[in-house]
Amino acid sequence: LHAHLMECADPDRVLVSLQRFLEAAMGTQTHLALMATAPRYTLLLTTIFDQSHFLTDIVCRNPEYTLWIWEEVDLNDARPVESMLNELQAQLAAFPDFITRCQSMRRFKRREILRIGVRELYSHASMVSITEDLSNLADAALEAAVLSGMDDLRPRYGTPKADNGVSDATFAIIAMGKLGGRELNFSSDIDLLFIYSSEGETTGGSSGTLSNAEYFIKLGERVIKAISEQTAEGRVFRVDMRLRPYGRMGSLAVNIDACIDYYEHSGRAWERQALIKA
Repeated sequence: LHAHLMECADPDRVLVSLQRFLEAAMGTQTHLALMATAPRYTLLLTTIFDQSHFLTDIVCRNPEYTLWIWEEVDLNDARPVESMLNELQAQLAAFPDFITRCQSMRRFKRREILRIGVRELYSHASMVSITEDLSNLADAALEAAVLSGMDDLRPRYGTPKADNGVSDATFAIIAMGKLGGRELNFSSDIDLLFIYSSEGETTGGSSGTLSNAEYFIKLGERVIKAISEQTAEGRVFRVDMRLRPYGRMGSLAVNIDACIDYYEHSGRAWERQALIKA
């Protein structure tokens, strides 16, 4: 510990953070024994405490995360979207409603952000790998938010149907900006565009039927709530919807034909250019 402290920018702060961490941990002796037998675990802790107030707060809130990082996590490569989504979906399945799933999503994000931060500070992963990891996390969170939102809406309004009344109408999120370019960083918000496949109406549920336009606006609102609402558990990402057709004045979710018509006839040059990354 002394050797690592001599490499720190602020050894006193590291010691204060270490004390805070050990006081919060359920198995203090487990961490102390691991520090004594595995010097690189001590280095992991001192690196977090020395280089990031944000990550320090995470591990002091959830000390068990450091053992997860040490024992289970591969710090070499970015985690694929599919891996994160499968784990997140399994975690969310344990909760009965949309609100508790939103809280669970924030806890998942907090742990994954610690993993990615440790990859950067401790394992010195490349910037390309870190931005890919963060972008994959955002993709997984958005897909989980869509699926949770649809699960919440289905009993009330049923399933949205295409205007032929046979096939289902579908929904997609287009990522603009940094997420669209796979360049997300730790402080980025995510610029999104919600589109759906066709007009029509839902099959109906306990609250009746809705037009597809109304249904997909409600779905978009739930996605934004799931991702960006600030709660006691924090938020997943900040969401910016201002790049959609007609900006703040436009509908939150846009029929794809109307969207294409907007960019062909009304969209400004910079709006069409913004689609290049997407």
